[in-house]
Amino acid sequence: MLKCFFRYLRNEKFLGLLEFYENFYVRHEEIRIISLMPERFCFLVMDKDFENKLTPTLCKWKDVFVFGCTGALRFSDLMNLRVRDVEYLGNEYFLYYRSLKTDTPVNMKLPKFAIEIFLKYAKKKEHQQNYSHK
Repeated sequence: MLKCFFRYLRNEKFLGLLEFYENFYVRHEEIRIISLMPERFCFLVMDKDFENKLTPTLCKWKDVFVFGCTGALRFSDLMNLRVRDVEYLGNEYFLYYRSLKTDTPVNMKLPKFAIEIFLKYAKKKEHQQNYSHK
């Protein structure tokens, strides 16, 4: 876009620009896709002995990772989730959010372990909000 803009300035507005902008380029990175084997995901969800060995900070990030994997959320979407993005309807919990990158809506039923993670941190967030309003 910058090249186009500078070409416009030179060709249409007749500004005497040097052609430095022709050296602009877009970096292209091949981002390697990392997949998580189902056995490893089950380990993270089910192994309570492993979880008990983690520090509170590592346990929190493990929960964030598991919740993000459950909903196939991008990191940006995961970090922007709010308590109100999860709704309780007919004895089930559903995640409703709109992807920041693609602006597409996502609706999904949450499994029991994801609900436990959600409730664990939603209660803390509600407590913090109630405490800060006093």
